[in-house]
Amino acid sequence: MRFHRDRLLSLIVSLAALGLVSDRAAAQRHPVSAHVNLYFAQVADGQFEGGRWQTAFSFVNTNDTDATAEIRLFAQDGGPLLVDFGQGLSSRFTVVVPAKRSLLLASRPTSLPVRSGWARVYSDVPLTGSASFRLWLGGRAVQEVTAPPVLPVIDYVSYANRELGVAIANPNNRTLSVMAQLTMADGTSLGPALITVPPLGQTAFNVRDKFPAADFRDSVLLLTGVDPPRDEFLAWTMNADASGTFSSLPPGGVTPPISHWDRIWNVYLRVLSAAKRLGILSSDPQLNIRYERTVNAYAMGGREVGIFIGLSELLGDSDSELAFVVGHELGHIYQQRTGSFVFNSNPEFDADIWGTMLALISG
Repeated sequence: MRFHRDRLLSLIVSLAALGLVSDRAAAQRHPVSAHVNLYFAQVADGQFEGGRWQTAFSFVNTNDTDATAEIRLFAQDGGPLLVDFGQGLSSRFTVVVPAKRSLLLASRPTSLPVRSGWARVYSDVPLTGSASFRLWLGGRAVQEVTAPPVLPVIDYVSYANRELGVAIANPNNRTLSVMAQLTMADGTSLGPALITVPPLGQTAFNVRDKFPAADFRDSVLLLTGVDPPRDEFLAWTMNADASGTFSSLPPGGVTPPISHWDRIWNVYLRVLSAAKRLGILSSDPQLNIRYERTVNAYAMGGREVGIFIGLSELLGDSDSELAFVVGHELGHIYQQRTGSFVFNSNPEFDADIWGTMLALISG
């Protein structure tokens, strides 16, 4: 791939001259929080004496096409977390969110005790979503708190007091080590406390469990991966006061860096969806994310697109530039499959036009 930024303006003019603006080519707009990979650091479900916890997921699909999403639930030890969301006890299932529609999934009552874990949702087009945790006592819903999806981070900061609820999940297949530090209202620092989470596992605790000297004064909790960027994690916190009332807190993931693996998947599937809406690709090329620091991307044999992490790092947080790169490589996929060049006999310039057009359409 040869990347020529100075061509973009002339390419856009060329696209307009070629009459490529149509209903199918209208830009697909997405909510800011929409993503193809949605992670929820906490799932709580099950019975206890006098009540139960219930988890519900809500998804909204603003795309022009249906979304197919796979939901996987992981227990604290990294094994499967069995929850009944209407299809019987399962830790892995697929749902379809119709175009321009929403979907609510609420766990059903079972005789199982309270279990905690986390959830991973992989969709073929971007979705917005949330998880809600409802407390039932005596057959009545008495409290509920909602959590947005999060992405892996290496640092997380949150408001805290001694009753703050904390969930940390490990999205990787290796042991995670996180250091927790609490700064009290008077500036006193407690910790650090080392937290270890097994591969694909999760842990949930109250601040007082790790810092017995914590009180109800306004404090700050800092979570840091011990070996960044290797120790990336998912985190979520829930505020609780002395009365036992709990409430949501804003996400506390610190950036940069971003999760390049998730960013590449999000942009790739957005641009691929645009290519399929135009009808230029009938089947999905395989995405191969290469972890070398090489600043490059490639298309091979009409069946594979490769993106190097080094390229994503160079582009920083510019999804639009990455979308151009993905569109460029999908243009090469079209060339390799059909043997034809639509816009220009030069394969690179032809792919540049595909890249610009698909980046614009994908939003």
